[in-house]
Amino acid sequence: MERDGKNNTPGLHPDFSKKKFEFHQSGLLYNDALDSKRTKPRDVSVVLPFIWLLNMMSHYRDLLVAGERQKINFVLAHTKNNHSALHMYFLGTHGPFGNLFYDNISTLPFKFLDRPIRSISFQPNAWDCGLCWCLFIYDTMLAFHQRAYMVKPVGKEDTYHYLGHFIHSKEFMDGTRSMNLEKKMVTIPLGKLWRFAMWETIDRLRWCYLSSKHCDITRPNDWGVTTADHQTLISGKPFIDNVLPVINIRVEKTRSRINGVYLKERKARMMVTDGKKLPSLDQQPILLLDIKRYAGWLENEVMPTGSFGSKAWVTAAFPQSLPEEESDNAKKRLIHARYWCDIVRVNGYWPETLLANNETDEKIFKKECKRLYKQGVPKSLIDVLGDGNCSLIHI
Repeated sequence: MERDGKNNTPGLHPDFSKKKFEFHQSGLLYNDALDSKRTKPRDVSVVLPFIWLLNMMSHYRDLLVAGERQKINFVLAHTKNNHSALHMYFLGTHGPFGNLFYDNISTLPFKFLDRPIRSISFQPNAWDCGLCWCLFIYDTMLAFHQRAYMVKPVGKEDTYHYLGHFIHSKEFMDGTRSMNLEKKMVTIPLGKLWRFAMWETIDRLRWCYLSSKHCDITRPNDWGVTTADHQTLISGKPFIDNVLPVINIRVEKTRSRINGVYLKERKARMMVTDGKKLPSLDQQPILLLDIKRYAGWLENEVMPTGSFGSKAWVTAAFPQSLPEEESDNAKKRLIHARYWCDIVRVNGYWPETLLANNETDEKIFKKECKRLYKQGVPKSLIDVLGDGNCSLIHI
């Protein structure tokens, strides 16, 4: 909204175009639980799935604004038309969060923000990647509870100075405690506490669901209660001395009134969800649901003379020219997209997939396949593309 307002984007509602924006940074926060020394990705490839998802969410918002929500039934689409998945992939290759054909770290519309190196939610073992992600979100939400982020000049009350404090000890954030000791004293027991809490919550939700269906159900005594292992953890001296102070920071730092910037953002957020006040980012959002019309539009864009193709084929067409390797990869993706558009234009759909079969060159995937085969998992149920879309891949 800030960018569109400053650029006087045509069609923007007066509530946005006439708004005087307070300058504060917006962008992306990066957290790699296996790389505790990096707060920004090395290259764009590791974040492209996230950029794709954000673009798809933006297109979905446009469809909602245009009153086309009822026409979206992806479950039915996949059942009747197995080519719709590739259509959805191409829908997310471009949008307000970047272009998957040619964008790199330096050209993404939303940059990766600086953050303290010790604020990263790091992984203490080989299996808690999902848990680390939950802790990262938990910490970020609490850090944003009452303070604006990166207001210039950066003040001592900005969110930047609070990231990491809700999952790490004060000693670690100050640099007086090593990472190995932090893992042992805080990270591992905090992860155990999270798992115990989830177990307890799921048990209670299960009880609520069953009791709503059956009035005569008897609840076992150990459902939804603190287990013996849970009680042992939270009553131990190491937990009380090291983990409890970290947990209590959540209470101490969220008592004050909400920052005024967020009150303004709340109003803006309500306006964004009001289709009468904010136009669609695409002039014809219905085009996104019609595969032939969309392919006809995309084909013009991915040609060397199009707005997408020129970034890879025309010298200096991009503000910051693509490195040779990235340019070659962009050209390959653009050619694939053009090929897809040709087939769709002729046949009305794409009968095969364009995604490469990684089983021949991805060692980890081949090893995982062999393990699943030995366990008796049918080959038809294993993700044959190796792109992680099959829920059985990590059994």
